[in-house]
Amino acid sequence: MRFLYSILFFSISLNTFCQFKTLPYIQIGESEHLDKMSVMWHTDEDIKDFTVKYKISLNTEKPIEKTVSSKALVISGKVERYIYECSLETNISGKTISYEIWKGKSKVFGSEFKTKPFKNEEVKMVVFGDVGTGNEIQRKIGDLVIKEKPQMVAISGDIVYNRGLVHEYDHNFYPYYNTVERPFMSTVPFFVAPGNHDLETRDLNKYKDALAYYFFWNQPLNGPVMKENSALHPELIGTDSLKKEFYKNAGNKYPVMSNYSFNYGDSFWLVLDSNPYVDWTDSTLKKWVSNELLKAKDFSWKFVMFHHPGFNSSRAHYEQQQMRILSPLFETGKVDVVFNGHVHNYQRTFPMQFSPSGTGSRIATASNQTRGRVISGKWTLDKKYDGKTNLKPNGPIYIVTGAGGRELYDVDQTHDKDSWQPFTTQFYAVKHSFTSIAFNTRRLTIKQINIEGETVEDLMIEKP
Repeated sequence: MRFLYSILFFSISLNTFCQFKTLPYIQIGESEHLDKMSVMWHTDEDIKDFTVKYKISLNTEKPIEKTVSSKALVISGKVERYIYECSLETNISGKTISYEIWKGKSKVFGSEFKTKPFKNEEVKMVVFGDVGTGNEIQRKIGDLVIKEKPQMVAISGDIVYNRGLVHEYDHNFYPYYNTVERPFMSTVPFFVAPGNHDLETRDLNKYKDALAYYFFWNQPLNGPVMKENSALHPELIGTDSLKKEFYKNAGNKYPVMSNYSFNYGDSFWLVLDSNPYVDWTDSTLKKWVSNELLKAKDFSWKFVMFHHPGFNSSRAHYEQQQMRILSPLFETGKVDVVFNGHVHNYQRTFPMQFSPSGTGSRIATASNQTRGRVISGKWTLDKKYDGKTNLKPNGPIYIVTGAGGRELYDVDQTHDKDSWQPFTTQFYAVKHSFTSIAFNTRRLTIKQINIEGETVEDLMIEKP
């Protein structure tokens, strides 16, 4: 992926009549095939005459011109901002799309991004979580992520702290990945899994701009459909007027966008909502997961991403094991790697298979809300795989990559192997870090890189 920042700086023109509140950023779009990606941006004023012009690389014809849809984001009866979105046809693999945003006859922004890769193309991605803190650590990690030159970025939950509110995105997220100095999101699409700090705040009476996840992201809408107060979603709390306002703001993204899948190059990604209010023991939900993984059978690499790790050696959040219930489905679906956040460090398991003993014991808060489940069972570990000489693991590898910005958890456990669970083979909490992956049809490489730019660990997986 080329990062032509000198061109980007030249292209960005923030005129007085068009002050972006949030600079344009690329989204993977509503289709699981990524054949219609989109560009979004925000303004304080209602601007009617935006258009987007874009060209596919090596195409000498006139740019394609698209109209722009807009929506007023109304919070408690007041227009908080205007959100704009334009869908671009991206069904041609391996191309660069140059796009420009025009207001009337004036170009006000320009950038470029790559369409999804060919199936046999080398792909580089970055995965990390627990990021939206608004601190210098987040900025340093973000700068290192940019240097990796990924084609796509995945965030394993807790996108913003502390409650997933609209204004928290403005202060704790966009300034670190989407500014004139760092126009990263204008050229590289991010996709995200919802964490507890993103979706657990559901009381609109107390937090009227909660659940901003459904306003600011455009991701595939192929998740399971269930009503509120079901196995998938708790009931939204608020007055009738606040709830009506929220439903209008979120549109068709709520609540389906909390779980989705898509394919990218020779990889299949399944993204899940792991918050404790979801009952993944539900037969309908488990069947949906199985069916989604069946769609991955023709892809070399199968990745799953969700926030709460099922397998974790940290003292922090150890009891939140509810996602273990899906491990047999991951094994049947031949998942290669499961990425998690929530625990603010780096951990990796041996390749493993797990047989849960029932559905576990529910853990509740003082107000009787579900905090998680403790699920015992039997695990079978592949200790022959080393990622250096033996490159064919037997079972999924579970990676916790939650050291993207928030304070680190259980630093002392890094060198205390006696405190690790038997399934853990790597534990690193002394410095913040992120995960960089690269793959083609036969080989996957995984690197964990710390805030000093040092490689903490690297390993490979090969397909037969």
